[in-house]
Amino acid sequence: MLRLRVRYGEPAELARALEEEIARGVLLVRVTPPETLAFRDVVSLELVAATGRVVIETEVVSLFPEVGVVVAFPAQRVGEARALGASGGGAAVHEIVAEADEDESTREARGPVVGAMAEKVRLARHGTREDRAMLLRDPNRTLHALVIKCPQVTIDEVAGWAKNAQLGPDFLRQIAERKDWLSRPNIAQALVRNPKTPPEIAVRALDHVGVEALRQMVKGVGVAPHVAAAARKKALR
Repeated sequence: MLRLRVRYGEPAELARALEEEIARGVLLVRVTPPETLAFRDVVSLELVAATGRVVIETEVVSLFPEVGVVVAFPAQRVGEARALGASGGGAAVHEIVAEADEDESTREARGPVVGAMAEKVRLARHGTREDRAMLLRDPNRTLHALVIKCPQVTIDEVAGWAKNAQLGPDFLRQIAERKDWLSRPNIAQALVRNPKTPPEIAVRALDHVGVEALRQMVKGVGVAPHVAAAARKKALR
């Protein structure tokens, strides 16, 4: 797992990062992105300042060659970042941390969390159906993105996810992005009827539902008004 670190010395720089980036749920780490790093990869982020450090597990949001890596910053950890105090010791240092460069306090702060997270990542990528069901109940949506990429995922699982109103819109959008999944009538119908499916995805999924299901949707049975309107237009065509 890639480990990123930002050391803050100048109070003004820490304050700027807090207000302009961290408070908005992201942080730009100004390092050259490794070629193997990809969108939504899991990374470890460490913030270091005069009064302590914050270590979190997060995911890559954006990659900018020769500029840096934008990572998500969980809202529930912002308070910890605000509690840090810079020392006035110069500009912030952004770096990729080699394991040999970690000090003992960093390992202590990171160890149990990283160990637990690493096991969840392993299960998301190579676990059983039961493991995937468990991970989709985890509030960490980074894991959800890994689960959906697991090569062992079955069509039955995907159909169940498409019906699940407890899963977020982003997750349902990722299902629809797989053409081989969206083209299956049972998955398409589940997405259309799921109230959490983004409206544009629900309308697009209408192209793949069965004739009888479309007739019911024209009547507005079990679907949102915008879906029923789209179904009527499709039926007329």
